[in-house]
This record gives sequence, structure tokens and C-alpha cells, in this order.
Amino acid sequence: MHKKYKYLLIIMFIFISLYIIIQSTDIDKFITNNLIKLIFGNILLRKLIGHMLINFIFSILIIMIINNYNFNKYDILLINIYLGIFLSIVFELVQLLPKDRIFSYEDIFINYFPYICVSIIYIYQYK
Repeated sequence: MHKKYKYLLIIMFIFISLYIIIQSTDIDKFITNNLIKLIFGNILLRKLIGHMLINFIFSILIIMIINNYNFNKYDILLINIYLGIFLSIVFELVQLLPKDRIFSYEDIFINYFPYICVSIIYIYQYK
């Protein structure tokens, strides 16, 4: 594996770990209730920032890392889609840990939507 992709993999692992830690503690409640509400106010914008943006970044990192191996584009898409499903479910299951958070099927779809978007962009980029 190329050295820069090892670093990308390590960075992605660190970000996913931090995201899970933040989701499972009261830090997320503080961030959601104070900072994001203060800056953005609207719940739709909070969902876009909190769920979609982070998963969009993860999806791009997944494709960048997997693209380094000798997979064809359809295998890369399948890996991205399956990892997206897995991470979306894990990110939502983690919300069961703190007592004031709830599990939501809508949030799973919101978490998964960026993986679909990045996959579509990847398909059209490498036709």
C-alpha cells in the first residue's frame, strides 16, 4: 500500500472512532444543543452537517483508499455501498448508548445517502 494511503486509512479510522465517541457521550448533546443550534438553528441544516457531511467525507475517503488496490470500479462501488450500510447502522446504534438519544431509521437513511451520492459521482467520473 502506498504510504499516503496508509495515512488516509489511519486518519479515517481516527475520525470514525472520534465520531463514535462523540455520539456516545454527552459531548454530542452539548455540541448539538449549544453550538450547532446557535450557528445553524434549523434542524435540517443540523442533519445536513451532523449526518450527511461526515458520511460524505467518509465515503470519499473509502473510495480513495480502495481505489489504490487493483479492484475494478464495480467492486469499489460495492465495497463503498456495503461499508456505507455498515457505518450508517453502527453510527445510529451508537445513539442507543446515551440515555437522551434515540435510534431512528430515518437517520440511517440520512447517514447512508452520501454513500449513494458519492457512488453515483464515481460512476459518472469513471465511465
